Amino acid sequence: MNASARETVWRRHDVVDAIFKFCSINDVSACAQVSKFVHTRAIKYLYRDINGLEDILHLLAPMSGSKERWFIHPLMPSNWEKFIPYAQLVRHIRYDETPSSCYAPIDDDSFNEIAVTCPERPIFPVLESAHFSWNTHEGSSRARYSLMFLNKKLKTLSLASDYGLEYVLRSIPRASPRLEWVKVRCPGVSDSETRSELVAMIDGLSHLQSLTLSTPLFSTELISSLSRHSKLVSLCQDSETTQEQGDDCTRDLKLSDSAFKSLRDLRLEIHLDAIARWFPSANVMPSLVTLHLELRAAEAQSGIKDCFALLAKAIPHVVELKFDLYKHASSTANRVCDISLNTFEPLLSRMAPSTFFFDHPAPLPLTDSDVEKLAIAWPSLKNLSLGHSSAAGDTRCVLTLNVLSALARHCPNLQTLHLNINLCFSPYRHRLPAEVPDDVPFSRSFVRLNLGYSLIQDTQSLAWFLSCILPESSELNRWPEIIEKSNRDAKPQWFSDARERRWIDLVSWFEAYSKSRNRQDSRMKRALDAALSELNEVKRENAKLRLKIDRLRKAN
Repeated sequence: MNASARETVWRRHDVVDAIFKFCSINDVSACAQVSKFVHTRAIKYLYRDINGLEDILHLLAPMSGSKERWFIHPLMPSNWEKFIPYAQLVRHIRYDETPSSCYAPIDDDSFNEIAVTCPERPIFPVLESAHFSWNTHEGSSRARYSLMFLNKKLKTLSLASDYGLEYVLRSIPRASPRLEWVKVRCPGVSDSETRSELVAMIDGLSHLQSLTLSTPLFSTELISSLSRHSKLVSLCQDSETTQEQGDDCTRDLKLSDSAFKSLRDLRLEIHLDAIARWFPSANVMPSLVTLHLELRAAEAQSGIKDCFALLAKAIPHVVELKFDLYKHASSTANRVCDISLNTFEPLLSRMAPSTFFFDHPAPLPLTDSDVEKLAIAWPSLKNLSLGHSSAAGDTRCVLTLNVLSALARHCPNLQTLHLNINLCFSPYRHRLPAEVPDDVPFSRSFVRLNLGYSLIQDTQSLAWFLSCILPESSELNRWPEIIEKSNRDAKPQWFSDARERRWIDLVSWFEAYSKSRNRQDSRMKRALDAALSELNEVKRENAKLRLKIDRLRKAN
């Protein structure tokens, strides 16, 4: 093959690969049957980029034309043997047979045929991550099929099962001893056998760095084992639903001062009285950077203040602090909140976080001066959120737009801000943008502002004010749509529609004013640069004249 022919083939490969980027998986599968040349490129593209086990199997056996897209006949060994040469390309695999999946579950016969085809070698030799969600029932633990896809190089594994993981967890270290990131979810399982299997798995994973578990799997033995793990960096207790709370299994927990020496990220769903067991003394967990606590019950102001005092004494070095009272106590949204600036006093005096989130089901009665004092105490703040999920009515919003200027003045590194601000009052004394306000603007690093859900009275005036203090690239947000839906039960439909229309108008005016100010700033900058250039030229001419005068004086 001469150079011209090789160049032509290379260009064909390049063109075909570019076309495949715009095709769906079904289209690429159809292209694989056109010719030998296209088949080779299509198969490599599919197995390199797709990560669904169902999609891989659909390439191996004929499919029906039904809505659920399933095999005409069960997967045969010969079908899987055709795939073996391409198994080297698969880096990531994902399988989901829960009701939310768009595929029908793969039957047991297909999994058994796969196992028979590769009895002594890994199915995916270079697999790096695997995610499995099993929908089983009592007496049939299909989660055992996960083990056939593991290999020695696997670093990321996620397992979810609604029945149990007996005889699976203990076998994971033998199949994949170099796992670094593990997530296990068993919402309805809290038996001692599963917990003991989990402890055995953790003891066998010496390279484990990140672990995420559902709440029922936590136990005193598990935490004690994790506290001695030398490489554990992240520990997350996460439940997708509030029904997964379970009982407090850490009543007998006693951690030493040397526990979790390398831990940097900790997320817990916890009762307030159990926090003291995690932080028994001052200056524990010296490597901890991020702490995210989700309280399982609404607490009074005094209890929260005592908790903050404990945290300020135990972990004053924490940089990111997130405190959530909403997830498990959202039913108390209509009660009066007793949180005040005095609640945060222990944190203000001993900590200097860059990220602080405090979420509460009820609107926070913090004033502009309270938030300004918080900003003065924490000048290094980058991310601030107060009352992110509270569905506050207009009469319950205490903060005004003046708080934005205070935060911009005292927190120059601020990047994201989430506050529930009363937008019923005009932010500027002039109805039209007659002049630029003298408020301190946010820095160029600021990226996002969430204003809450208050009704906007004057969209044009508010947009002009925001364009003067926010950089053009910043993003305007409001509370999630779930807040809007919850308000529709108490407010007429036209009320929510009015909020929606005014919000759209605000965003449009803000973008227009920001672009206009940016163009004006560019013109002013060019004019200033021209003036400076002329001034420098005059200075150079004056220097030359002085030099000539000095020479004439010396000559005379």
